Amino acid sequence: DPRRLELSGAPVAVLTGVDASSGVPRVMGTPNGTALYAAGGSDVGSGKGELIEEDRHGQTTVLDTTLLRAGEGTAGVSVAPDGKRAALVQGNDQGTDVYIKQLPNGPVTRLTFGGRASRPSWSPDGRDVLYVSQEANGAVLMRRPADGSGTPSEVVHGSRSIAEGVLSPDDEWLVWRTDADQAGRGDIFARATRGDSTTVPLAATRFEEVAPAVSPDSHWLAYASDQENGTREVFVRPLLATDQGR
Repeated sequence: DPRRLELSGAPVAVLTGVDASSGVPRVMGTPNGTALYAAGGSDVGSGKGELIEEDRHGQTTVLDTTLLRAGEGTAGVSVAPDGKRAALVQGNDQGTDVYIKQLPNGPVTRLTFGGRASRPSWSPDGRDVLYVSQEANGAVLMRRPADGSGTPSEVVHGSRSIAEGVLSPDDEWLVWRTDADQAGRGDIFARATRGDSTTVPLAATRFEEVAPAVSPDSHWLAYASDQENGTREVFVRPLLATDQGR
């Protein structure tokens, strides 16, 4: 009733199969009465996800259909160097944690507890998993043996929250990205894993730098930035001499 601003009568289903994975149905109306919406699968609202492998020819294989979605914005799959395991993020009644999946069809075991873990990555030897843990004073980078033994150890913390971190394949450098600062931008830094522990800025400007990845030979850094035209693009630079060539 537009005059009383009250609803009356029984509700009527207008659309089905609308994507609501983010918690809000992705639908909007137009002045002529047409509805625009993002379609969701039959698992919408069930919290289920799938682990899928795709080869270079585009052929896909479903490896696991029993995973619990971690929620939008929580990055969460990293394959071990030997290709036999995957570290992934799953949702649970506490929040999100890192789990280890034996590939291709093995079991899933839980690695972290507490509901604050995300963005896993592997050590070059495949023994440890690095992950971001949300703590009371901000997010820090943690490390734990992939078999669940021992206790987690803190790798990096600072005045700015850590958003993600990776080790170079030669295990000489730890590379991490900070969360957005007051200017709303993330930056990328590095530190030697042995000897000098000085923090080295790799991509730290007034622009946004995210998603650091180190090449297999540990010579190059790839990352995304919006520094050229305001849109994220991928850049490649020497890992340490980032002022040379881009």
